[in-house]
Amino acid sequence: QADAWRSRASTWPRLDAVLVSPLYRCVATAARALGACEAAAWECCPAAREHWWMCQQNRGRYAAELLPDLVSLPPHGLSAEAIEAAVGAPSEHWRPDEEATASKRQLGKRAALATLALVHDLCRRA
Repeated sequence: QADAWRSRASTWPRLDAVLVSPLYRCVATAARALGACEAAAWECCPAAREHWWMCQQNRGRYAAELLPDLVSLPPHGLSAEAIEAAVGAPSEHWRPDEEATASKRQLGKRAALATLALVHDLCRRA
């Protein structure tokens, strides 16, 4: 489905930004669907990832583990430096190792804070 959007999206006017969750499936979808778009910026945004972090597939991986898998994707604007800056090390909203053992209550609090951080960041950019 994402590949089907690539040619259509390439005709869109210049995008201000493409914000991508650092989960592999999100980067892969964005690369396939929006990789041919002209965009002012591509940014990796950990706070944009899905919730339900008790599930491994929603926690994601650090840059060192993620970057080798991105080599096979179609060309896109998300640089290795942007990924490294966003998920190169644990941060306030990105601690996959800790999330593997946290309670649902703890994860719920962190998810709420991450959502607020994302909204704040998007408002700041607007």
